[in-house]
Amino acid sequence: MNQLRVIILSCLVSFLLIPFTVTVAENTPNNSMLLSETEINQKIETLPEWTTDGKVISRTFEFKDFVTAIDFVNQLVAPAESAGHHPDLAISYNKVTVSLTTHDAGGLTALDFSLAEKISQLAN
Repeated sequence: MNQLRVIILSCLVSFLLIPFTVTVAENTPNNSMLLSETEINQKIETLPEWTTDGKVISRTFEFKDFVTAIDFVNQLVAPAESAGHHPDLAISYNKVTVSLTTHDAGGLTALDFSLAEKISQLAN
């Protein structure tokens, strides 16, 4: 019965020529491999104002007021969803601290640095 439903659905989609988009997240096996200490140190150098403890990278962004800080947080949704990778956020009035780590990998991966770069661009 399930195969019949799939066939009927496939025929309907083909017949109606319904356009659709498939988004592939950036979260691929190569991006989710743990980085070495050397790689982390090299990558953190390319991200001004970001710091690391070797397991997490973070940066605090300061804005003129609470509303602007929340606007910034809202801008983080699209790139985080697109990457399939979500930052930890702490909001304190006009300050937003963004922390990134790849929990599944147990530390820092290329995903963290890629998203950090996108987040930095949004703040500028």
